[in-house]
Amino acid sequence: MSSGPYVWKERPLAAGIQIAVVGFGGFNIAPGTIGCFVRQGPKPGVVEADSPPYLLTAGHVLKPQKKGGITPIDARVYQPEPAGWINGVATTSEVHYAGTLDAGIALLDDDTKYRNYVWKIGDIKDIADPVDGMIVQKHGRTTGRTVGRITMSSYTYGDFHDLIQITFDKDNPANNAKRFGSEGDSGAPIMTGEGRLVGILHAVDDDGSGGYACKIRNIFNEMRLSLA
Repeated sequence: MSSGPYVWKERPLAAGIQIAVVGFGGFNIAPGTIGCFVRQGPKPGVVEADSPPYLLTAGHVLKPQKKGGITPIDARVYQPEPAGWINGVATTSEVHYAGTLDAGIALLDDDTKYRNYVWKIGDIKDIADPVDGMIVQKHGRTTGRTVGRITMSSYTYGDFHDLIQITFDKDNPANNAKRFGSEGDSGAPIMTGEGRLVGILHAVDDDGSGGYACKIRNIFNEMRLSLA
């Protein structure tokens, strides 16, 4: 697997850093980015006392498409990647890849600690709805921290709808890269400057000029999630 700049082992787990799943025999290591940590309840915003924590990322990170004739089938999630079969931290539980959601959760192992903190950005304090013109930033496994502006808060991209469209602020000095995102950044948290999570990264433009994110509110409502 190609190595990006944000691929170290981090414990407790944090958002904005690399995770990976693998295929049969350890082939086709597919990297992605942790979006946040959540709990699942009977309805959004309601969590039972014994509800376990999960990591949230893009659905296609946990169940990537077939590549090179081999379909990744391992439900285990590793951070940053497997060393043999070491570094396992979670097991895939639920994945959505249609409509408004490219999202999946993986149940954290009992001994896996975490913190709802986005690398280089700060604590996740709450969730929020996107607004046209809102300045946001993300931290992803490949391109690190980049800054953009929401140009459309309800956008159709391919087969997905009600996504967030973000235009890269290429001149912002806080950027770690010359493009908004790249392969491996999928699932990265999209944050406001006040520490509110508005979405997780779904895809980026080929030229790096922007990206598309699934709204965190849609994800939480559909999957009955709350911040852990």
